[in-house]
Amino acid sequence: MSKILVTADLHLREDTPRCRIDEDWIATQQNVLNKIVELSSDVDYVYIIGDIFHTPTVSPKIESMFLKTFLPIKEKILILAGNHDEPWHSYANIERSSYGVIRHNFVEYGINYGGENNVEICSGKQVTDGYGFVGIHILTWPSKELKIEMAGGYTPEDIFKMLPEYSMIFTGDYHHNHATQKGNRLLINPGCITRQVADMKNYQPVVCIVDTDTLDYDWVNLPDTEDVIVDNYLHKEKERNERLDSFIELISNKKGMTLDFRSNIQKKLSTIPEEVKQEVIEILEEV
Repeated sequence: MSKILVTADLHLREDTPRCRIDEDWIATQQNVLNKIVELSSDVDYVYIIGDIFHTPTVSPKIESMFLKTFLPIKEKILILAGNHDEPWHSYANIERSSYGVIRHNFVEYGINYGGENNVEICSGKQVTDGYGFVGIHILTWPSKELKIEMAGGYTPEDIFKMLPEYSMIFTGDYHHNHATQKGNRLLINPGCITRQVADMKNYQPVVCIVDTDTLDYDWVNLPDTEDVIVDNYLHKEKERNERLDSFIELISNKKGMTLDFRSNIQKKLSTIPEEVKQEVIEILEEV
């Protein structure tokens, strides 16, 4: 019997997401990574399904954080690049990335998705063949009912058909955790490890621990609390956009307009409330 800890979408980064008010964002990320290492003591593999970094190139500080955290258990770490890790969205450029810096220290394998109907086996195929599991960083919705067509992506049923030779399939890219079991086959999407957008305030980041013999799995919470997530900036943006839309609507009325743009602006500014006028002027100055 063996166990695999499955995680994905670490999106490690130095800059603090706008929705977070952590005293030390780097320390927050380190704390979550430490929890994964702690949990690794009870598993045979730790499989990271892509988007290790938030951008193809991050600071050496963030690269070092990943390396210092996981090198002590490097014999257990299996990695896969995600779309955020790939320069110009191509694995062919991976050596120019921060993922390229770390990949030589760990076993890299899985499936690199190269476009519609083009699934390409990456290095380490012999590992997946021996254990019957594989990872693919590809947008996988929980179900057909929840899939947003315009966003693209696949359902678990699609992935099962795409990869019929594997009993366990681990996916990334979709930031909420979900699992689908079909007979003796299992698909796990572990979700992201930290909240980095305001609308995920009520989402609990997790990792998944899977028993490869029984296909039993458990979700384990990560130490990322909702009390550091704020959404006030969204309200400010909404108000700002509404005011700008109102002004655009005003100037779209051509009555009394001349060929002098500055004169037209001054006329329209005189028709809007005083408390809004200064903000509109600032917006116009930005433009």
